[in-house]
Amino acid sequence: MKKTKSIINNYFFLLNTFFKQDKVFFVFVTISCFLNPINTLVDIYLLQFVIDSITYNKSISYILIGLLIFLGIKFLVCLFCELIEVNIGEKRMKIVRGKLSKSIIKKVTMTDTSHFDDRDFYDNYSFTVDQFVNQSHRAARLFWSTFSSIITIVTLLSIITVINPIIILISIINVFINVALSRKNSKMYFEMDEKSIFVNRRQSYINRLFYLKEYIFPIKTNNSSNILLKHFDNNVNDLVNIANDYRNKLALNGILISSNGLLFVGIILLLLSNGVIAGYYTVGTLASLFYASNNFKNNLQSFVNEIPNFAQISMYGKKIKSFFDTKSNIESMPHEESHELCKPYDIKLNNISFSYDGRQIVINKINYHIPAGKKIAIVGENGVGKTTLTKLLLRLYDVNEGKILINDTDIKEINLDDYRINVGTAFQENVDFALTIRENMSFYADVSDDAISKIFEITRFNKVIDKNNISYNTQLTKEFDKSGLELSGGQKQLLSICRLFTKKYGLIILDEPAASLDPLVEYELNKLILTSFKDTTIILISHRLSSVKDFDEILYIENGRIVENGNHVSLMNYKGKYYEMFTKQAEKYIK
Repeated sequence: MKKTKSIINNYFFLLNTFFKQDKVFFVFVTISCFLNPINTLVDIYLLQFVIDSITYNKSISYILIGLLIFLGIKFLVCLFCELIEVNIGEKRMKIVRGKLSKSIIKKVTMTDTSHFDDRDFYDNYSFTVDQFVNQSHRAARLFWSTFSSIITIVTLLSIITVINPIIILISIINVFINVALSRKNSKMYFEMDEKSIFVNRRQSYINRLFYLKEYIFPIKTNNSSNILLKHFDNNVNDLVNIANDYRNKLALNGILISSNGLLFVGIILLLLSNGVIAGYYTVGTLASLFYASNNFKNNLQSFVNEIPNFAQISMYGKKIKSFFDTKSNIESMPHEESHELCKPYDIKLNNISFSYDGRQIVINKINYHIPAGKKIAIVGENGVGKTTLTKLLLRLYDVNEGKILINDTDIKEINLDDYRINVGTAFQENVDFALTIRENMSFYADVSDDAISKIFEITRFNKVIDKNNISYNTQLTKEFDKSGLELSGGQKQLLSICRLFTKKYGLIILDEPAASLDPLVEYELNKLILTSFKDTTIILISHRLSSVKDFDEILYIENGRIVENGNHVSLMNYKGKYYEMFTKQAEKYIK
């Protein structure tokens, strides 16, 4: 009982998801299911009418009038079906499928970043991307086909039972022989899909590497392509081996199902022929009954066959539902009502600690106050928690202990959208979206072409525009436009910095934003940012210590703790870890 309830719940999760995208369309198609039994009835009585009319020497005009009536009804039914399927169905179905795909995107945007570190979640995510739209559509089609079959079965049952109820019994026996075989087929196909999930994801990763431009250079200049192709072949072999495990069983099931169908035809024809010979039926009745019995059996078979499909779709629904049921404590939690935050942000880190896995501490009991408008630089070796600290400030993760206060309000109580849209960011790893340059500059706020022009001039990105003789309507990347502009790593970073100048912020976070640019350009950009955002709180992470000299305060982090802090002069006089790192870097430039 519990299992049946689970199957029903998971199936109706997918069906309800489809239904909610376009309720009117769903109801309209459901009503149209009544057309199938009408069409079947017309076919049955048309066949009987023609054969009996010929047998009893009816006039051609009598036959013509009958044909016009029957075919006229069929024409109207076909016309209505065509209207639904082509003029309404095609358009509405594309809209519904588009909405279903969009719901995955919305869920991802409302899912905490921490879930993407979990392989099980990522497997469910990949599975949902591959299956959600098709399985939701399939759930709707299953509902419609089952509903149509039930109506047709009831209609044919009322006709056949009156004439020869034995046909009903034979049909039921034939159908239920196939039930076990069909159920076994469905189970095996699902097992094959489930066993193939990880292999397909691994295969998809390899395929992606060979068409993403950023991987072409390393693939062409080292042995990675041979290693990847070896894994590709292994994946193909794994998929073949999975299929081989089920091949013979599936073939045997197919033979048994076909044999059972042939046996049914033979028995029904023998039974009906005996009825004609004995004078119980006319030849027309024989033909119509044979057609009706086939239709009854086929619809009953379809109905019974669909029962395992409910369970199969439920299996898909269970995995997909687990993706949509993923709980998020940050992105989807209720926040305070939207309101304008005071700028710049005053930030207090009150004894905060954080670990990604619950074991290794990355941020360890940091206490620090960043007054509004202060310019703070964070330095230290790789892997000491610098970038993690910015993730906590962006509330991509929540601290395990302590509090982050923004303008004396716990960051967890602030409307997340209001907060993040007022935090400007530029990172070392930047991506350019396959959008126009103008759209790539409009992520924080709508910006005019004149404003873009001024920004590009002060940041010198105008040299990129002039050199390539392009406009702000030019697409970045060649993903969808062969004349699109491909930016270098440094140009991507520069464009990300340009984007900062489109509005005023409460906080700007810079994490190695110009690491791919030469030191002189980086110095000039930092100077420009400090000058342009005098009243904005700024946090910079940098390995080039020459770029942090002008900041109000520098934090040296080690093992998740602030071990030194002060301005450049005081830290140099202190001659600690900052002094040691700065001196070593300076020696390299002098040499």
